Amino acid sequence: MTVVVGEPAAVASKSLRDRSNELRRTHKRLRGYTAAGTWSMSVEAARRRSRAAVDMLSAAAFLAPQDISLDLLSLAASRRLTLSSRGGSASDKADDAVTTLRAYSLVNRSDSSVSVHRLVQAMTRSEMSPRTYRKVAGRVASSLAQVFPNNVESDACWAECERYLPHVLALVEHSDDRSTSDALLEVMNRAGHFLAARRRFRAVEQLMTMAMERASSRTRWRRRLADAMDLRGHALAART
Repeated sequence: MTVVVGEPAAVASKSLRDRSNELRRTHKRLRGYTAAGTWSMSVEAARRRSRAAVDMLSAAAFLAPQDISLDLLSLAASRRLTLSSRGGSASDKADDAVTTLRAYSLVNRSDSSVSVHRLVQAMTRSEMSPRTYRKVAGRVASSLAQVFPNNVESDACWAECERYLPHVLALVEHSDDRSTSDALLEVMNRAGHFLAARRRFRAVEQLMTMAMERASSRTRWRRRLADAMDLRGHALAART
């Protein structure tokens, strides 16, 4: 940019700042287009090799980015894995699906779990139609309800509860009233009781308040979550 001789320094400085800000915004948009294009090509290539792989990626988009168990992803994609024409057990088919996702840099694998970059998760969710979004969120909630322990007051299962808790919270974050299924309310309820057992009452209050709000129009769930009010009472008492 050419600065006119005699132009006040403050004006010149402001013009340079505006130009710099515009360049940063342009660069950010270009980076977004590049990332979106790369994501789209990778997902389409993965889809051609394994539809189960894309189902797994869709499920992973609603979970915490780290330590996503293969058991959980396999449950979320169980129908597609069952329909897969590939031979072998469901476990072998799940391994093949994860290998496909790794081949296109969509996930990283570590033993019996995978991790997904937050940007990949965000792009995967953003490409879903509202109907698909609710469907996948419901499928993930049902899968979490199968793996999150029931007897949360027993310290024997606390390690497992701790592992799945971030995924419950992530799914809650990515869900709204319309995409909150009975399965999600169930797993929120279990997570709340687990947090209470660990005496993490501030977290109990936050989670149970959201659960009660989302269940406000569901009579059956209002009764089911009645004891959640007791958990909130303990939380409030602990903070006073």
